[in-house]
Amino acid sequence: MEVEVTSVKAAPSSVIVGSPVTCTWNYTGAAATGNLSLVDETTKAATVISSAINLTSLSYSYQTTTPGDFWFSLSDGTSNSLSNVFHVLTPAQASASSTGAPSPSDTSSPNGGSPGSSAKKSAASAKSSFTVSNKLLIGLIMIVTVMMFFA
Repeated sequence: MEVEVTSVKAAPSSVIVGSPVTCTWNYTGAAATGNLSLVDETTKAATVISSAINLTSLSYSYQTTTPGDFWFSLSDGTSNSLSNVFHVLTPAQASASSTGAPSPSDTSSPNGGSPGSSAKKSAASAKSSFTVSNKLLIGLIMIVTVMMFFA
């Protein structure tokens, strides 16, 4: 009997502490249990959420308790599948991100994700931050240059 867990995903990609994150996966095989863990992206420390999760349920809702960046690790006994990274924010971080401050945007998978996905997202975030602060800086430089020319 072949058992296989594939395509583990966490949604949404950013939540406030205390909010749920849903882990979903695809599964083929007979009824079986697996091991679902939460992995801290910074420390790589794993916390077992359930050592006997029903794999045929295809999802699990996890109540967040700590801010940070995490991913789910789901093992069916023969292989280990990882979800995308999700961000758990404090209310202050969430408030800052809603007012236009930078927020976490890398939801690539810790085991590689789609090719170039994090590089594309980094480039996109660099472009968006350039549009505001660097335009102001360039404008000030141009004004000083013109003033020096006519002085």
